[in-house]
Amino acid sequence: MGVLDRIKGFTRPDEAMHQLESALAPENRIRVPLYANEKLIGDTFAQRVPNVVQMLTGGELTLEVGAGYMSFASAKATKKATASQTIAITPMVQVLMLQDGAAQDGSLVDLAERPGRPGDGLLTFGGPGKIVGRDTPLPAVPECGLSPDLAERLQGKRLEQEQWMDLNDGPRGTFVWLAEGAGPLASIASLRHAELGLLASYAPQPPFGILGLYEGAINELTMVAPLMVWHHAGGAI
Repeated sequence: MGVLDRIKGFTRPDEAMHQLESALAPENRIRVPLYANEKLIGDTFAQRVPNVVQMLTGGELTLEVGAGYMSFASAKATKKATASQTIAITPMVQVLMLQDGAAQDGSLVDLAERPGRPGDGLLTFGGPGKIVGRDTPLPAVPECGLSPDLAERLQGKRLEQEQWMDLNDGPRGTFVWLAEGAGPLASIASLRHAELGLLASYAPQPPFGILGLYEGAINELTMVAPLMVWHHAGGAI
């Protein structure tokens, strides 16, 4: 059950806010973000937020989103209890809301269950994987379903993307996330959006999680345009 599903079980704004803040607290955090494309997260959230709000509105607890903040209020509030509880909508909160909302409306695709395809909503995966760092040519990675031929073709696509990225403000490079779900999976992630200290610490330590958009395919390999890549420490939010 996602954290927003659990929030819907509360009837008081302060209880809902406490549940959300507890899930996001550093001591309880089970997702350590290694990469977050805040612009792409924000754009995706802006397009999908009406569906997410509708998902959480209509019961005893309502949700309002606007101006970078999320407010909970009781729909059955008395004059004595009309104050809402408000929290800033960080990229992590946006990702949680996007993932929970897509899971409920059927547009979330778990890449462990089937490969991605054009027309999909949000793509997600959590589990064993590998991160290949900057300036490291992609090797064949049998445990991720990456054959020598797929590795060569993926490396070519990576170099092509880096050339476009470098036109912006100079070279920074990419890392590549690899995993195998229903088929081989890959994501090319710009280091502009990476948490370099966390990446250095956690990149050798799967499991990893990802939430992203369908980018394309190379034969049987699904390419994911990443919103967020994280080290998955356990539990489920």
